[in-house]
Amino acid sequence: MTANGNSVLQSRITQERHNLFMAEVGSRMVVSAVIALAVLLPFYPALSNTQIALWAGYILSISTVSLLTVAYYNRHRQRESQLTVKWHAINIAMALLWSSLWCMAPFLFFTQANTEQILVFLLIVTLVSSTPSVSMGVYPDIFLSFIGPVFLSLTVYLNHYHGEQAWLIRFIPLITLASLSLFSLYIHKAQLNNIRLRIEAELAHRDAERANRSKNRFLAAISHDLRQPLQAATLYASLIRDQHDEASHQISRKLLSALHSGSELLDQLLMLSHLQSGSFTAHPRDFCLDDCVDKLINESLPQAREKGLRLHSDIEPGLRLYADPLLVTQILRNLLSNAIKYTERGEVRLNARQLNGQVQLSVTDTGIGIDPQRHDDVFDEFIQVDNAHRALENGLGLGLSIVKRLCSLSGASLELSSQLGRGSCFRLSLPAGRPLSADQQAPEPELPAHCTLRIVVVDDDVRITESLSEVLVEWGADVYAYNRLSDALTDLSRRDTMIPDVILCDGQLGEGHTALHVFQALAKLYSKDIPRVLLSGMSDARQASLIDANATLLKPIDADTLKRTLLELSGR
Repeated sequence: MTANGNSVLQSRITQERHNLFMAEVGSRMVVSAVIALAVLLPFYPALSNTQIALWAGYILSISTVSLLTVAYYNRHRQRESQLTVKWHAINIAMALLWSSLWCMAPFLFFTQANTEQILVFLLIVTLVSSTPSVSMGVYPDIFLSFIGPVFLSLTVYLNHYHGEQAWLIRFIPLITLASLSLFSLYIHKAQLNNIRLRIEAELAHRDAERANRSKNRFLAAISHDLRQPLQAATLYASLIRDQHDEASHQISRKLLSALHSGSELLDQLLMLSHLQSGSFTAHPRDFCLDDCVDKLINESLPQAREKGLRLHSDIEPGLRLYADPLLVTQILRNLLSNAIKYTERGEVRLNARQLNGQVQLSVTDTGIGIDPQRHDDVFDEFIQVDNAHRALENGLGLGLSIVKRLCSLSGASLELSSQLGRGSCFRLSLPAGRPLSADQQAPEPELPAHCTLRIVVVDDDVRITESLSEVLVEWGADVYAYNRLSDALTDLSRRDTMIPDVILCDGQLGEGHTALHVFQALAKLYSKDIPRVLLSGMSDARQASLIDANATLLKPIDADTLKRTLLELSGR
């Protein structure tokens, strides 16, 4: 630990010792006063009124001073609790004050006391001395300031005035003092060690949380910047693919595959980071599974076709769930991706059925399968059943770990059935959603078709606007691309007759603007609802979903996915 770290630790230990002591001191004064008054009982018949009044008056005086001191501390705790040196000295003074009370006792009570009364008194003083375990442990010097004078004065008094007593009785106070002193030092060492360990654990936990928050801020910050070049490269690779040249087609296919793997790795690492930090929470609601499944099948179909696999979905139409749609989509996406990745021939099937108020979802493949002895292992991070050489296209082994965490977050049960060489089946169960009413089932009106697609693109990265423009123009669209909101408003306000069919906008722009500002500004400019697509570079999909968009595409975006989204939103 560094010198600064040691200083912080010692400061915390000192503060903790002080807090523990001050938390007990008030109640200890009250108990001490009650026991001191009770001491009168065994000696009462032999005491004069003057002796009784002197004892009771002294108890009242020091109790009042002690309680007023503690009350002052409690009233000004926020300020006074930091003045540990000052209050340490005050507590030593109070310990000596209470010690003087018990030092006075033999001179008041022992004049005519017999052996039994003396032993009773010694027992009471010993009990009073050994009761405050906190002060005994955290501040042994304060504890010794109290018991030292008491037992030394008792030893002197007994040996001087009661020499007729047995030597054991006369030296019991001295033996007790030595025993309590040693015990106090032992308790002090143990308690100080406990305090140190607890504070070290707390500081380590705090540092770990700070590091985790820093890591998440770093990942969130770089997520956008990492996705920008991936996005541009993906779109340029799509342009190469569309050239009618077999060599170019092969190069673009390999390039797109590598970009897809890199994008998937980035997504999984960022998702795992969010899950580990606890920043994800489930927001369940009723939703229809159809849209989610159609999107996932369309996403996975190119990958399945490239491997010659059949990809099927067997879903009851209109099936509804009560769950978080973002989390369910991510779970199924990871399961489908994993199934296709480890299946070389045959098929991958996504099934969903409603049974007894639950929706049973399953992803089944005819792939390599998993040894039953490894069924638990495959849900750990960085575990892969058949990637000994760590091939990039097979990822890092995070998919099923993320699935397990997301299922836990969603409250979904997850089961695995698999045999080596016979494929695998992952099943999860979620509550069924409420069916739609008749009005909710009414079909939405279709957007009017346009002869030429007019698209506004706003992104602060020139590489994105250039690559997107080239792809969109290649598809026959009219493109109006801008890198700043002010440029978009200035130019589009001069184009009175042009009303865009779709607006594509990056989630984070320069000058403090976001896609939400762009969508709101253009809505005012055109006074109509224009379909909006968020091109999100954010790793937090939920944050992206808060922006008012009709669709959200996470960068880097596949050209085919972009084309399908544009056609759906424009009514084509």
